[in-house]
Amino acid sequence: MRWQYKVSLFLLVLSQVVFFGLAAYYTDDQMYYPDGNLDATPTRGYSWIWYHPEHWLISLVLVVAAVAFFVYGVGVDIRESGRKGL
Repeated sequence: MRWQYKVSLFLLVLSQVVFFGLAAYYTDDQMYYPDGNLDATPTRGYSWIWYHPEHWLISLVLVVAAVAFFVYGVGVDIRESGRKGL
């Protein structure tokens, strides 16, 4: 396995760990009622990470970097195989 693929896999796993870690950190323990309706079934533990784009964008940047390394690795494989194209 090429080092580019290993770095790509590492970054993908890291992005998921970061995202789920931040989502767990921003999960509120209060009860929420949909649309303020007190007769509705309350939900519990809603993650507020979507309201903090500075945090979930970290995960998105890691995914973009992982895709870039993967594409670079595929390009190296194609160049070394001697093909002229796909």
